[in-house]
Amino acid sequence: MDNVLAFLVLTAALSMLQVWECYRAISFGAVPSSIDWSFAFIEFAWVIVSIAIVYYGNLSRYELLVPAAYLLLSLYGWIVGYWYVKETDILANKIIYIPQPYLWFSLIFGCFLTLLTIFVFTDSYLYRNDLSIQSYILTNKVALIWIFAIVVILKSVIDRLKKFVTDTVDQLVKNAIENNVQCREYFGNVLSIKENSEISVQLEMDAYGYHVRGSKSRGFLVGKFIPLNSEEELLSSGYIATEDGLFIDLIDQALEA
Repeated sequence: MDNVLAFLVLTAALSMLQVWECYRAISFGAVPSSIDWSFAFIEFAWVIVSIAIVYYGNLSRYELLVPAAYLLLSLYGWIVGYWYVKETDILANKIIYIPQPYLWFSLIFGCFLTLLTIFVFTDSYLYRNDLSIQSYILTNKVALIWIFAIVVILKSVIDRLKKFVTDTVDQLVKNAIENNVQCREYFGNVLSIKENSEISVQLEMDAYGYHVRGSKSRGFLVGKFIPLNSEEELLSSGYIATEDGLFIDLIDQALEA
C-alpha cells in the first residue's frame, strides 16, 4: 500500500472516530465535557499531513477531494472554537458545553467524509492495481464489510437526526404551552405531548392539535403557534378540551402583545 492509500485509510478511520464521538455527545445531551487535548493534537497533526499529501502525494483530482474536505472541516471547527472561546471562559475551568448545531454539523460532515474517503479509496485502489470493481469485490471480502458499515452508519445517523428534529419541535411546543398563563394554570408543568395529525391537517395554518399530559391534569389542546424566533414560539389562541368535556377558550396573546 502506497502513501496515498495509507492516507485515505487513516483519514477514514479518523473521520469514523469523529462520527462516534459526536454521536456519543449528542446522545448524552447538553452535558459538560472536558477538553480532549490528545484528540485535538491528532486532528491538528492530520491537518499538516493533509497539506503535505496535497503537495507531495501526486494525487488525482478525486483523491484531492479528501484532504480538501478534511481541511474544510478543520477550518470550520477552528472558527467555531475561536468564537466559542471568546464567548465563554472554557480555558479557566477546562469544561465546555459543545453547541448541539456544531455537533450535528460535525456528525453529518464526518459521515460524508467517511463515505467520500471509502469511495475514493476504492477508486484509487482499483486504478493503482489495474482491477475492475467486480473483481475487487469478489476477491476482497473487506469491501463487503465496508458496505455493511456504510449502511449501519447511515441508518443510525438518519434515525438520530429524525429524533433530534422531533425532540426540538416538541420542546418548542412544550415551552409555548407552559408560557401560556391559562395552559399553565390547567396543565401545570407539561410532561408529554402527542400531536393528533388527523386534527392538525383540518386546522388553519400554524394551528395544531395536541394531547397534553401535565402535572395537574390532562386534556386536548388546539392552538395556533406563532414562531417568534428559532428558539421560541407563542401560543396565541385556541382552546383546551378538558377530560370533563368542558372547553376553555384561550385569550389571544398576540392581540395582547
